[in-house]
Amino acid sequence: NFAVLFITVLSIVQTALAWRNPTAFVPATNDVPATYAFRATKSICLHGMRIRSFAQNVRCAETGTSSMPASESSRTELKYGGLQHAGVLVTNTASAVKFYTEVLGMSDVSHLRPALEYPGAFIACGNDQIHLMQLPSPDPRDGRPVHGGRDRHIAVTIASIDPLSRRLTEIGVPYTMSKSGRRALFCRDIDSNAIEFVEDTSI
Repeated sequence: NFAVLFITVLSIVQTALAWRNPTAFVPATNDVPATYAFRATKSICLHGMRIRSFAQNVRCAETGTSSMPASESSRTELKYGGLQHAGVLVTNTASAVKFYTEVLGMSDVSHLRPALEYPGAFIACGNDQIHLMQLPSPDPRDGRPVHGGRDRHIAVTIASIDPLSRRLTEIGVPYTMSKSGRRALFCRDIDSNAIEFVEDTSI
């Protein structure tokens, strides 16, 4: 294929020139069957195959699209409001709800929960929620790190951790303080799910 041969030769020439001028960039074009984008001193791409050079990487696209990163305008289209809820797996919904409401002082807002095919509950902590899902868990309950900060965990903010730490001590729920030195503590629910409570005095 003459076009592919032409592009192959052109790629070698462009790479040689790029070696002398590291800032050079040749954008992809649409006037040949296979389009290539070369970044100087990166790797040579021949008909979709990557060949590593001892310089840096070069991107090549046969789809006709440029290898340039997404524009700022396209990034701003993705607008997030925050983390709406976190889902945790529990073995018994009623027992889990009792822990989250009576021990941690959160609110049961399960009236907001749609009719799902498995048991569960919605727990409110401030403006956000924790969704309890009574489903089989692939994680072991035993042998988890003592400090919840070294395990997968969810984090919520609280006005002061002092009343919570006193309550956990009275009930006998183990907890650890944040290793970072900030005002935060970690505990686990009755299903060994780790929760971090970060003090935020602005609440």
